[in-house]
Amino acid sequence: MTILEVYKNLLRELDKFESPTFTVKDFNYFYNVAISRYITDNYGDFDVIQKDLDDIKALVIFDKVLDPVLDKPQADLPQDYRHCLSVKADLEFTSETLDNGIGDTLNTFPKRLPTNRKGYVEENAYQEPSPNYPMYQIDNSLIHILVNSNVTINEVSMDYIKTPATVTLVVGETPVDSEFSEYVEYEIIKVCRQIFLENIESPRYQSTINEHQLTKNKE
Repeated sequence: MTILEVYKNLLRELDKFESPTFTVKDFNYFYNVAISRYITDNYGDFDVIQKDLDDIKALVIFDKVLDPVLDKPQADLPQDYRHCLSVKADLEFTSETLDNGIGDTLNTFPKRLPTNRKGYVEENAYQEPSPNYPMYQIDNSLIHILVNSNVTINEVSMDYIKTPATVTLVVGETPVDSEFSEYVEYEIIKVCRQIFLENIESPRYQSTINEHQLTKNKE
């Protein structure tokens, strides 16, 4: 589906195909808002299953090796980073432990450190990060790998959802193709329709809500 087709389908959803009540500039703004809302609502706050990944496969990056921060258990996030799916850390032991000798390596998948448990983890010896129970924390443009002094971090890689390209429809220019599958585009169009009704045609939006509620009550 091209961006021009997305625009025309949105007009159909709004029943404004013959007489748009908004400009192409409005469309460019609100449709990018709709994409952001769709990703946040569907992929931001819970574990992503395979179907979800298939839906937005154009935005999923696997096994991206991150640039390390010299002499620190940190790495730079990708410039197009939006949401972390999983983290992998390759560790090397610098001290002997009960199970490992100096120079031994370990591939591990750190778990996210919940913000509300940070103090508890730091003060509880049984909960503190270790090579067998590593954790990570994302802070601004960095990812911090939490282990202990027995290891160094050779490499950090990440599966993540990237920030989508900005959608821009330019009148008179050849329309580009959407990043998303047709199914996902229709979902985003519906989100955009709601945003337009909220911001441009608020009386009609309220009528739509009332009609939906009446239909729901009759079921």
